[in-house]
Amino acid sequence: SSRGAGCILIVAGSGWCTPRSTLSSSMSNVVEVFPQKCELADGTAMPDTDVISSGQTCMQKIQFAIAIVSPLACASVINFSKDIYILELGADVQVMGIVGTVLSIFGIASFPLAGYLMDRELLSRYFPWSTWGRRAPWFLIHSVVVAVTASAVYLPPTLEPGLLSWWFLLCGLISVWCLAVLFTTFTAIRIELYPTKEERSEVETIVKLGAGLGNTFGVVPQLFIAAGATLKARAMASIFFFVVGLISLISVPILRTARQEYDASRVSSLFRELVDVMSIPAYRHFLACRLVESFATSTVLAGMLYYLTLVERISGEKRSQTIAGLGAVVAIVTLVVIVPWTQFFRKRRIVNTNAVCGLVCLAGIISPVVLLATRAFLPSPAGLFAYVAVQQATWTGQTYWRLVALGWLIDEDIQAVAKRRREAVFAAGANLVQGIGGAISMACLVNGLALAGLDMENCEQLCNGRPAEEEAACMAECQASTIERQPAAVRTYMEVLFCIVVPFFQLLAAALTYTFPIKGERLEAIYRGQADHFQVTAAVVGLTAAPEGRDDVVVLESARG
Repeated sequence: SSRGAGCILIVAGSGWCTPRSTLSSSMSNVVEVFPQKCELADGTAMPDTDVISSGQTCMQKIQFAIAIVSPLACASVINFSKDIYILELGADVQVMGIVGTVLSIFGIASFPLAGYLMDRELLSRYFPWSTWGRRAPWFLIHSVVVAVTASAVYLPPTLEPGLLSWWFLLCGLISVWCLAVLFTTFTAIRIELYPTKEERSEVETIVKLGAGLGNTFGVVPQLFIAAGATLKARAMASIFFFVVGLISLISVPILRTARQEYDASRVSSLFRELVDVMSIPAYRHFLACRLVESFATSTVLAGMLYYLTLVERISGEKRSQTIAGLGAVVAIVTLVVIVPWTQFFRKRRIVNTNAVCGLVCLAGIISPVVLLATRAFLPSPAGLFAYVAVQQATWTGQTYWRLVALGWLIDEDIQAVAKRRREAVFAAGANLVQGIGGAISMACLVNGLALAGLDMENCEQLCNGRPAEEEAACMAECQASTIERQPAAVRTYMEVLFCIVVPFFQLLAAALTYTFPIKGERLEAIYRGQADHFQVTAAVVGLTAAPEGRDDVVVLESARG
């Protein structure tokens, strides 16, 4: 074909054919799938299953999953630093609310534009498709840029409250665009590299571990800043963020192998493509679910620091330790629940996947009851720990489901029109709606607190210059008095968000997941179509000739010699 051909890996209708860990590092050949039985050249038997495979080794999948580490770390810096600016550096809460809204709107617009530009191959002149694919160059360039901006966030030229907001806006605008590109690239390449729900789910488990590392790398240094926003703490964190921002470059060689055959001329204008994909009822259904899910999860994530500070009345070092403890709870719960979720998704099952995920998500509406009941019998902040545990346990399955559902939508679209590949447009639309949900959540949180009367003091600026033995006491006294003087409406508002608003939106997400229309025969048609439309970029070593006397094994040499 015009976009390359290669070695043929034959996959049986009743089983999968996966090469041993002898894949060439060049990853230069293309593997196609046909309904034939196969085995390795030495006659080794293959395990039976009914899916096709990317042909990647476990180490290559780990290398791919590392791509999520740096973007999530840098995203955590942008998301968390907004609260540090308000609570510790004394930035004007109303101005920061406006800045946050501007960044959210810009981020929403960035996702579809980034996806469209990638699908139009604008960088192919400098990064040839035959060696780079469509998306790896975008990932490479924007990873470097966002590492620089993330490291600059905590080094403003001045601590004057008005100018702080402008510095945050500048760093935020650059970071938001880069993150839109990186997340869209990651989502689109994942669908392009891995052909089925089963393999995508296996990779998602590895990605979750990478996501945990990314969030940890992004949040932990900021906990030290939250405990005391000194110049030394901010400078050390900034250096760390720069290094972490470059870690995901390890994944670029794998991202370059995403080179599915396509025709760029089949992608028209940005507006027409968005209108076209939005006209798909199942995609609109998916986006509605993504919107309400994003609002609920963003409210908990962004509101946690405010809840600890204003409701639990915890500040300084103890607040940082509590956040670290909550992070540990999230990690432990995630590690426990991903085992059954991985086993559930990695095989094709008769049960309706959408119904199972919807019912598990529905169980999360009991989290306010758990919060209040635990608070009644155990000291603070035990109730919040229990709340977070229930939330994490019931949302984790949704991360698998939304990947699977988006993959089905993209697979169905690719099979509808030959050589039309719009993974980035679909992924950008999903990220756009996710951004809208997060923007609405942040606007409700920050502006709602401002209307409730939140007024924070820059304790670092107030206590700066005092003797070392007095500075710690000054900081503690300032933080405690600042929390105590907040009006009761501020605490009531946070309780309403966590105990009423979040469960309501989780109920909506559960209902939309349960009723997702791709299932049954429609889903089976997608699986059948993948055998005709999917090509895997991999060099298969050890599958070069059929064993003597075995005419049921079909092996074709690379068309590139």
